[in-house]
Amino acid sequence: MLKWLKDFLREYVPWTLVDQLIYTQTGRAFLASIAGAAGTFLARALVEAAWLRNYLLIAFAVFLFIAAVLGIWEGLIALRRFRERQPKSRYISGELGFFDRMVNMESAHKAFLNVMSRIVRTQNKLTARIKSHTAAMTKIQRSGRSVFSRMRKESQRAARSTDDAVREYEKNIPELAESISFYFEGQLAFIDRMDTANPEQRARLQKLREVTRNLRKSNAVNREAQEAYINALKVPRDFSQDLNSALDRMTEKILGSIRVLDDVETRCDAMLKAIDSKLGITPSAVS
Repeated sequence: MLKWLKDFLREYVPWTLVDQLIYTQTGRAFLASIAGAAGTFLARALVEAAWLRNYLLIAFAVFLFIAAVLGIWEGLIALRRFRERQPKSRYISGELGFFDRMVNMESAHKAFLNVMSRIVRTQNKLTARIKSHTAAMTKIQRSGRSVFSRMRKESQRAARSTDDAVREYEKNIPELAESISFYFEGQLAFIDRMDTANPEQRARLQKLREVTRNLRKSNAVNREAQEAYINALKVPRDFSQDLNSALDRMTEKILGSIRVLDDVETRCDAMLKAIDSKLGITPSAVS
C-alpha cells in the first residue's frame, strides 16, 4: 500500500498538477473555475462582513485567502523538491567481505528489475501522453481557428512531456548501471567460492549457468524493445524545433540504456566463461 502511494505521488500527481492542470486548456479552465469560485466566495464574504461592519471577519477572510495562496505555492515547491530528490545508496561500501557482496548482489538484482520496470512505465506514460497531444493537434486542425499558433503550443506541450520522460531516464540509467556492476561482482565472488568437488555446490553452479543464459536471452529482448522505441520516436521532423530537440534528447537517453544492456551481455559472457572454467566445460562442449 505504501509503495503504491509513493509511486502515485512520485509519478502521477506531478504530471496531473503540472502538466494536465497548467499546460492543457481544459486544466487551465478547471483552475480558472476554481479560482473564480473562490474569488466569488471571498468577495461575498467581504461584502457581507462590510455590511455587518464586522472587521474581524474581513481580516479573517483575507487571512484565509493569503494562507491558501501561500499553501499552494509551498506545496508546488515541495512537490518539485520531492521529484528531484535522489535516493540514498542501497549498497554496502568499503572493504567488502563475501557476505557483503552477497547482500549487494541481492539488492542489485531487485534494483535492476525495479529500474527496468520504471523505464517501461516511463515509456508507456510518454506514449499515452504523445497520443493525447496528437489527438489535440488533430482537433485543432479540424477547428480551423488560429491553427498554426495553437499547433505550435501543443507541440511545445508534447516537448515538455518528452522532457519529463528524459528526466526519468536521467535518474534511472545511472541506477541501472550501478545495479549491474554490483550484481555481477557478487556473482563472480560466488562462483569463485564454489567447490566443484562438492556435488551440491556443483549443482548450484550448473543452475546458475542456466539462469545466466536465460538472463542473457531476456536482456536481448529488452535491448530489442529499446531499439524499437527509438524507431517509434522517428516522427516527421519538419514541424517544431522544440519537439525535435526533446526527441533528440530522449533518443540519446535510450541509447544510453542500450549501452548499459550491452554491458549486461558482456558481463553475462564473462560470467558464463567463469562458470564453464570452474566446471571444466570446454568451449566446444558448450551448448
